[in-house]
Amino acid sequence: LVVVSEGVPAIEEGRVQEVRGNPITEGEVLASCDLGVSPLPDDAWTRGKGAYRSMQFAAAGLPTVASPVGASRDVVIPEETGLWASTSEEWLVALRRLAADPGLRQRMGTAARAGAARYDLPLYVARYLSLLDDVLAAPAS
Repeated sequence: LVVVSEGVPAIEEGRVQEVRGNPITEGEVLASCDLGVSPLPDDAWTRGKGAYRSMQFAAAGLPTVASPVGASRDVVIPEETGLWASTSEEWLVALRRLAADPGLRQRMGTAARAGAARYDLPLYVARYLSLLDDVLAAPAS
C-alpha cells in the first residue's frame, strides 16, 4: 500500500509505503501503483468537492475504487474506469476483485487514461473560451 498525503497518516498494519505529497514526484509514484483508492464520507462538504485525486489516478492509467460522492461520480465510471464502494464490505469486494485480476485493472486503467484527456488544461481552457465567445456573440434579449 502506497499512501500519498501532505500529512502522512500513521498506519501500523501490513506493508505500507508512506510518501509525502509532492507535485514533482507524485506522477512517478502513481505510475508504480496498480490502482487508486479514493474514499470519502458522504456529506455536504464532500458532495461539493472536485475529484482531483480520482483525476490523478485516471491520468496515471489506474483504475480507481472510489466513494460515489461528488465529482468522483463523473470521473469513476463503474465497471469501465473503476468501481464504487460505500460500505466496508463493498470496499473489500472491490479491492479484492481488482487485486485478483490484472487484466481487469489494465482494461479499466486504459479506459480511465483515455477519459482523463477531457480534463487536459489546454483543452478545458479552449472549451471555456469557446463558451464565452458563444455567450458574447449571442444577441441581447
